[in-house]
Amino acid sequence: MRTFHPPHVTVREFAVTILYRAHGTWSEAEKSNLRTKLHVDVADHPSHPEYIILSDQHQQQAIKTALNGAYRPFSVSYTQNCKDSALPFQPHFA
Repeated sequence: MRTFHPPHVTVREFAVTILYRAHGTWSEAEKSNLRTKLHVDVADHPSHPEYIILSDQHQQQAIKTALNGAYRPFSVSYTQNCKDSALPFQPHFA
């Protein structure tokens, strides 16, 4: 009997959403709301408090809704590769 061994995968590639708040930080309540309402992983890094990275792609309106109207300005960008070297940090789910 042969044993099947899947090919070794070294890079997980999937889309991520990058949120940036100029000169600001993201509160624990905001991160919690995003986790629970969008059902995503949220990554942050103490060296880059103005950024958070969400697993998968999410539209800005859905993000605003998840934040319960506690809206402070932020920008949204996307990448198709969670290992993208242009990210401010590597998310823990990468």
